[in-house]
Amino acid sequence: MTEKTKSRTSLSPGQAIFSICSILALALSFVCSDVLLESMKRGMQLCITTVLPSLFPFAVLSELTVRSGAADGVARLFGGAFEKLFGIRREGAIALVLGLLCGFPIGTRSAISLYERGKLSHGELERLLCFCNGPSPAFLVGAVGVSLFGSREFGLLLLVAELVSCLAVGILLRWLFGKDGEIEACACVDPCPRRLGACEHITLAVSESAKSMISVCAFIIFFSAFGGVIRVCLDTLRVPEGAMALVMGALELTGGALAVSELEMPLSCLLCAAVVGWSGLSVHFQLISICGEHKIRLGRYFCAKLCRAAIDVAIVAVGMRFFDGKIVISEGAAESFLHSGRTSALGVFLLFLFAIGAFSLCRRENARKK
Repeated sequence: MTEKTKSRTSLSPGQAIFSICSILALALSFVCSDVLLESMKRGMQLCITTVLPSLFPFAVLSELTVRSGAADGVARLFGGAFEKLFGIRREGAIALVLGLLCGFPIGTRSAISLYERGKLSHGELERLLCFCNGPSPAFLVGAVGVSLFGSREFGLLLLVAELVSCLAVGILLRWLFGKDGEIEACACVDPCPRRLGACEHITLAVSESAKSMISVCAFIIFFSAFGGVIRVCLDTLRVPEGAMALVMGALELTGGALAVSELEMPLSCLLCAAVVGWSGLSVHFQLISICGEHKIRLGRYFCAKLCRAAIDVAIVAVGMRFFDGKIVISEGAAESFLHSGRTSALGVFLLFLFAIGAFSLCRRENARKK
């Protein structure tokens, strides 16, 4: 066998480790098949009762917001401050606004849509994805704060921490990689795009959002099942509860929040901030899936998420003294938490009005120019 043939057949150290882990995971799935099935059922229940009702309407409306030209209206309102703070073209402001209002994967999907329409360069897309996606205010305040920790104040503290970490990381990335926005725009942009009608925009928005939701639910179910098996293994090894909660949080946001809520105060609150800032591998793989062929540098993205987790923990640690005695884990909190993410009719209505207002502003500006 020649050296060339050997190089083709031999595995690199990374490939060997991945192969071994895959075989171990397959073996564990057979040994812990009952736990795997129960965890999968819980993940599917979470998707049906919480994820799809709370995300799909926002996903469609946010896609319509970008496609309708409302992004130009938002760029006129917030674009100047956005460009100065983050060094990204003002059209990207809509992705940050939608990401902060609706949570992931809405911010990610909006940023990708802008890039595919030639509004952002690839470097700008990479930086924007580092800070435009995070848990929604409804999840942080309603689900984590009220339903899980029994404290709206703690949910608001988490929301403030997320907003501060988002802005801080965005500004830091501009300072470190300010020239990223100078590279060429997306090569997939049609130089002579065909004007689409309202029906075509709606059809594309629904179909693209449906594809994103399928991907999101698939990753949630997989990581829920995998997390259940990992938890059994850690229980067998008698791993401390704090370390186990961190592992669960590293894998999946919802399961991690439930796990840390079972710990003693104030450790549970601090670890919850870390889990929220990191957001879980499930969310990160959702982002990679949505990006598709538009490859991003994952090292930068993961460093940004770790930085956001550290900032969240620091802010929550400082703010915790103001909420002493106001955070009480209520009985049945886990069940309430899993069913607390239903769609807010008011939230959908407000997003719809926001899209109409931004679109009207854009049309008015265009008419005035003509």
